[in-house]
Amino acid sequence: MDKKIVLFTALDHGGILQLANQMALTLKKMKMPFALFVPVGAKSKCAEDIVKEVFEYRLPKFILPGGKETKRLAAQIIEMNPSCLIAVDDAIKASAIVSELSDKINCAIIIHDVNPHPQKKTVYKELSEKIRKYLARQSYKKVQSIILLSKNSYQLFNEQYKKLTNKAMIFPLGAHVMPATSTMPSELKTYGNIDGFALFFGRIDEYKGVDRLVKAQEKNCRDSMYNLPVVIAGKNLSNEEYRSSDENKTICLLRFISDGEMIWLFEHCGVVVLPYYEASQSGVLPIAYKYGKPVIVSNINGLRELVVENTTGNAFDDIQQLSNLLKGYSVNKSSSPNLKICDFYKNTYDWESNMKNLLEKVAKKDE
Repeated sequence: MDKKIVLFTALDHGGILQLANQMALTLKKMKMPFALFVPVGAKSKCAEDIVKEVFEYRLPKFILPGGKETKRLAAQIIEMNPSCLIAVDDAIKASAIVSELSDKINCAIIIHDVNPHPQKKTVYKELSEKIRKYLARQSYKKVQSIILLSKNSYQLFNEQYKKLTNKAMIFPLGAHVMPATSTMPSELKTYGNIDGFALFFGRIDEYKGVDRLVKAQEKNCRDSMYNLPVVIAGKNLSNEEYRSSDENKTICLLRFISDGEMIWLFEHCGVVVLPYYEASQSGVLPIAYKYGKPVIVSNINGLRELVVENTTGNAFDDIQQLSNLLKGYSVNKSSSPNLKICDFYKNTYDWESNMKNLLEKVAKKDE
């Protein structure tokens, strides 16, 4: 029996589940045997092309290495004769299973945020984060490989975990887009042709800086000649209230955005805006590049190094600079893909090439 690459995620929705799917789809395209383990209920959200290789598992929310359920799942994975296991996140369940298996098979774990982003605090969330952080640190010590998704995250990890730097490696975070039919969000049908709009896409947290985008847009709309709509698409988890405004040419889709709607938004926008206050890296930025769209990003670590200034986009320092950059896209509004950006994406974020390099590095750590 051929040895399989086992992918494991603790998340049953969102960008990390999409990343796990993209990695599985890439392995299938490379004709490499694989299995993807997802929580119960997540299989139905996986790409049709890989569902035969998707296995659902059930574990308690707060699980520890050495527990009966953990040992049972670990035994199921070992029976698959894996060449390695790659945990696609370092959430509680993923860290527990990695710690259970790391002395039996070659294990790697992906860290998305070396320093977790600030979120609304509750007693439950604070307790969960303390448990997650403890188990994650234990798993970092035990695994053979630690995968970071950008140079910025790699540097942060090496600064904070100096004894583990020999395990760390970079795997550039490419666009993870689920196969779907491009679908225009129903709310946009009343606006006619708005192609070329500026797009903010993703979950809205305080650190995402949507407030800066709104202020820059309001400032620009005082000029009657300014004609660039802004679409803000994603569930609002911040303390700010955002509303659509005809006066300020702002359209808010504050809800879950389907895969087909996401594809349509990136196909039809003219520029993607990432006004974040902080970032490890961005899963949105490579999606913009995949569709040949330039970006406007905050001039911060985790974003600015991903932009080739005046070629794939621009960085801004303050609201005035953001305002000026948006004005430029108002004058030259277009939704046509920029072929130079498409080529940059293919050369930098090619999934097969990057996956091949990753697997080679992971294999060497086991020698």
